[in-house]
Amino acid sequence: MLVATRYSNWEVYGKVQEAVANDPEFAQVQADGMKISQLQGRNIAVSIDL
Repeated sequence: MLVATRYSNWEVYGKVQEAVANDPEFAQVQADGMKISQLQGRNIAVSIDL
């Protein structure tokens, strides 16, 4: 499974990360997902020229 998200700027990214970190529903979804999968890594791409 691959999850990708995009943000318009670093401020928006920070707000989303803070909200997710404090969301008990998200924490439960993440905990349930970790029962059937394993986190392999995280990457932040600042810019990709295609």
